Amino acid sequence: MSNSKIKYLKDDKVKLTMDLSDYKILLKGSNDLRNAVSMMHECHTIYLEDLGKLEVLTYRMQESMGFISGKHPWSDCTIPTKN
Repeated sequence: MSNSKIKYLKDDKVKLTMDLSDYKILLKGSNDLRNAVSMMHECHTIYLEDLGKLEVLTYRMQESMGFISGKHPWSDCTIPTKN
């Protein structure tokens, strides 16, 4: 997923380009997230498998969108500065 390209455009817009295979991985992650949230609502609990899916999606989103990690694992990511 490191082949993603982010281009800053005028008027505070961003163009994101990625391989179709990476896009499909993000789609699967989005569906896993929806399923995990649905399960949590229905059961009022969270399974370790669902927690793992949420963690994987977090890293995939961060990598594909080019977000910059904070200093600590619990720190929020930030948008990279414009070139």
